[in-house]
Amino acid sequence: TLVRDADGHPLHIQKIVRDITDRKRAEQAMSSRLEQLAVLRQVDEEVNRTLDIDTVLSVALRAAVRLSKADAGFIALRGSDDILRILQATGDYSESILEGEIRRDVGIVGRVLETRQAELVTDVCADDNYIQDIESTRALMALPLVSQNRLVGVINLETAHPERFAG
Repeated sequence: TLVRDADGHPLHIQKIVRDITDRKRAEQAMSSRLEQLAVLRQVDEEVNRTLDIDTVLSVALRAAVRLSKADAGFIALRGSDDILRILQATGDYSESILEGEIRRDVGIVGRVLETRQAELVTDVCADDNYIQDIESTRALMALPLVSQNRLVGVINLETAHPERFAG
């Protein structure tokens, strides 16, 4: 602000500086939370319209990919024959991924099935159990799906940008 004397002549400029870093962080956190809530509301609306398992899995996978900022992902469920099969996939997987079965003794996803513990691998190249499905993948999240204490499936999310899974 320009400060003037009694005769209206400029004396000096007065400036107020405030650090708004904390406010900007809070606004970013609120914006992120609002996006998450919007996605969850959309999932709720879509799932409540149908009982079709393929639709429910597709909606769930799209929401997980969007919320995690993943580049790709799949959902595998256990069938009546006790074999886990990939039922929905999105991203740069080969078309044959939907014909795939998940084995408990193979890969990071297999390890998640064995331990029933979610895993975040921020550098897949450093994990001896990683099996490459997408060449650009650098980080992976795998989460067991459990219902009434029974393992029913797994969701796998992948990205070429590890920092997306860091926050």
